[in-house]
Amino acid sequence: MVRIVLGILAILGGIVGAIGGLFLGGILGAGIGMVANISDIPPEDITTISSGQSVSVPNDVIALVGSTDPAATCTASGPDIESDSQSGGFTFEKDGQTYTVFAQVTSTNGSTATVTCTGNGEVAVAELGLDSALGGLGIGLLIGMGIPVLIGILGLILLISGIIGRVRSGKGQ
Repeated sequence: MVRIVLGILAILGGIVGAIGGLFLGGILGAGIGMVANISDIPPEDITTISSGQSVSVPNDVIALVGSTDPAATCTASGPDIESDSQSGGFTFEKDGQTYTVFAQVTSTNGSTATVTCTGNGEVAVAELGLDSALGGLGIGLLIGMGIPVLIGILGLILLISGIIGRVRSGKGQ
């Protein structure tokens, strides 16, 4: 009887955990994936530009604007461009230069953004794309859903073995 009760509780816990893991695992995974990929941007996805120069920002791409001058401030503006100031010390590298991230830029229509930075450092734009977030999203969902599913399977095994044990003992009638 104990196996039956534990099995039912484990199945219910697995269902509740899977629902929570679907949301939390996805959100946390996407965030972790993007943070992990910021420092590992391929050099071909980084474009060095001059302050005040325009750069194309494709749809479904997150572009990070950075400068080699840590005291600089950078902004990006243009039609259909959303720019959010960033802080927290994120950096990326190209050709031995370390760029501190100052803005996150997204385009709703594949527009051109004009990047303006104060300071004397070099300026670069790094494209992350959605694949950076999707890798972390997959890992987050795998963990967030995998553990509750395993608990649910264990609960099902306990429930079945409890029912079989109960029937075999003759106390099931």
